[in-house]
Amino acid sequence: MKIHASGEDYLEAVLVLQKKIGMVCSADLARYMGFRMSGCLFSGRVRSLGGDSLNIQNLVDDYTSWLKSEIYFDKIGEFYEITTPYLDNANDYLQIYVKQEGNDIFLQMTVPPCIA
Repeated sequence: MKIHASGEDYLEAVLVLQKKIGMVCSADLARYMGFRMSGCLFSGRVRSLGGDSLNIQNLVDDYTSWLKSEIYFDKIGEFYEITTPYLDNANDYLQIYVKQEGNDIFLQMTVPPCIA
């Protein structure tokens, strides 16, 4: 599973801060990444080793395990509908429609007209 650039930036920031100051809190992370505190949200379980050092690989493993358990695939006509656990601005789950034609793979974020 590929982690997007924003996820890599976040995990890298946590690792850098952990090495630099030990414990990492959301205020430190927000300051380091140039965000306001209100824009820096963190939810989820963080495992630690020895009480105060963050194990990044466990965090990535937990996240990918959660994502795999929360993503759904349905075949609809010639498309596969991938429903992610992420919500859009209207609080609807983000869905991606995938279609293969020969060696080409097409992705759409909107419902294709043939299944709407």
